[in-house]
Amino acid sequence: MSTRLATTLLGALLATLPLGAQPAPPAPTGAAAASAPSPWANKLFLDDIVTNPSQPAPEEIAYNFGTVPKGTLCVFKFTITNIYAVPIQVTDIRRTSETVQAYPPQKVLQAYDKGELVVTLDSSKFTGAGTETVQVSFGPTNVSTATLRVSAVSRADVTLAPGSFNFGVVTPGSTPTKSVTLEYAGKQKDWAVTGVVNPTGPFEVTLGASKGGKTKVSVTLKSKTDGATGSFNDFLQLLTNDPTTPVINVAINGTLLSPLEVRPGKVNFAAVRLGESRSFHVLVSGNGVGAFKVEPLADAGDGLSVQTLPGEGPNQTIVVKFTPTKAGAFAKDVKLTTNLKSMATVNLSVAAEVLP
Repeated sequence: MSTRLATTLLGALLATLPLGAQPAPPAPTGAAAASAPSPWANKLFLDDIVTNPSQPAPEEIAYNFGTVPKGTLCVFKFTITNIYAVPIQVTDIRRTSETVQAYPPQKVLQAYDKGELVVTLDSSKFTGAGTETVQVSFGPTNVSTATLRVSAVSRADVTLAPGSFNFGVVTPGSTPTKSVTLEYAGKQKDWAVTGVVNPTGPFEVTLGASKGGKTKVSVTLKSKTDGATGSFNDFLQLLTNDPTTPVINVAINGTLLSPLEVRPGKVNFAAVRLGESRSFHVLVSGNGVGAFKVEPLADAGDGLSVQTLPGEGPNQTIVVKFTPTKAGAFAKDVKLTTNLKSMATVNLSVAAEVLP
């Protein structure tokens, strides 16, 4: 590519960005570095960036968890707003230590789209005041790196074990329960957990009585076979009568498996001649949903059908049959249904190149 053409393309890209919201130029070096503007990526984390997109980028984005029991896994969800007319995504994350973790949105953010960056700070790894930094790079074009700084005071006289409700991998339809114990070793004689603020989602919270400065809290996750799948991050708020720490946030995290999985997820018949019949065997597996049966799919006029077994089982082998009716590229997403009460479905992609 010629230099003139590259310059023209870059100018066209910057012209698509909203006025006042263009990425900052490369950071200067030497004496000019002191007066360099803050990274434009920092603006993506501002609450009022949509209504005021021309405001300058702050030097950093900071969040203070305040005073927490030692052992608490502090969790905060930073909202990211793409104010640009081009798609952006997180391309890199760097952390100052293992005490802090960051989980970016698992999607490309389109213009004016929003996403969440979940940051956790493990207070079990320090006592007293602690501060960690996360650098989040956005790209892939005109890369800029935002600086997030999180801090907390880890209080030694109140401890939480374990530091979160970690459900791990959860199978559909299951109801696992996780518990934490909050222990107070300070001077307030009547210290107690007085209540909870229930989190969003299918959680049921049980608050035990305080005994000897210890309080047990349990959370039951009621997963569904037709609910959302993938990783989840939430938190439970515990209310106390302690004026120095009136609210304690306890993280809830885990991964919900999809009720059904299809392997392979895409069938490619490659080159098929018009009128020729091809078939492909696909395995449909259930993740703890019990015995099920995949419903057959009749030919809708495009030559594609799905044949299934009559019986039920924890796994099903289906036959995808294709007899093309016209030449050219073929692509279709097939929704496979089952006889499960939740009407669980799974998608299968089918592609082919039909020759005359």
